[in-house]
Amino acid sequence: MAGLRLLEDKSLCKRVILVRLLLARALNFLYWRTGLGVFRVISNRLAKGVVVRADYVYLVLSCISDLSMARPDYEEKVFDWMVRVLNSRGRGSVFIDVGASIGRHSLSIAKLFPESLIVAVEPDPDAYEALVRGIELNGVSNVKALPAALSDVDGYVALCRKLSTTESSVVECNNFLETVKVRSRRLDTLVNELGLRRVDLVKIDVEGAELKVLMGALNTLRRFKPALVVEIRERNKEEFLKLMSSLGYRCDVIDGENVSCTSAGV
Repeated sequence: MAGLRLLEDKSLCKRVILVRLLLARALNFLYWRTGLGVFRVISNRLAKGVVVRADYVYLVLSCISDLSMARPDYEEKVFDWMVRVLNSRGRGSVFIDVGASIGRHSLSIAKLFPESLIVAVEPDPDAYEALVRGIELNGVSNVKALPAALSDVDGYVALCRKLSTTESSVVECNNFLETVKVRSRRLDTLVNELGLRRVDLVKIDVEGAELKVLMGALNTLRRFKPALVVEIRERNKEEFLKLMSSLGYRCDVIDGENVSCTSAGV
């Protein structure tokens, strides 16, 4: 818990919130030691709704695993790369955060680039609720949150919800708690509906569904040639790189499963 900062809340003592988080972390530890899901379920209930400070933004937790996003070094290399891209694109840039979760990157980018538009797309109901509350708490007006799963079809899909909202997926349905019906949108459809005249950066973190997202974004990629940062599963990497090459993109590994891609035409 070192370095964790809690939001001042006159209606609830910081000490009580801290006890909730300490208990949640203890139960989460028991989950990892025993494999008993009941410990994680209770841990999530204790953590849900707690507000923490991550650098210069407030984050609302949707589950205990969201605490990792409050670390100062959370996906630091990915974030630094995105900042460099947006700095190079000038004022009025558009960033689409696909699989935004509770908004760690969306909110941070919104604060750093107040003249940019951030479209944050998140299908998990609890994560989306936390994202919307985070937008309100941070007082940012340049973030548009959308409750949807981006894919290669417009319609509805089954979202497999797991013990962590960050692991909810439309394709990876092992060890899930429940399935919920969520709206499915192609990125191309979304761009047209929003009337976007530019797209500068797209981040994709969709738990194995990255190829579906890209197949639903071909017109956007060809038209705007946005920079991409994609969390790519190893099983999808070969097909992903072939697709990116066919579209004129060059890709490099940032760290782990995160890959950055830029168009040769930009």
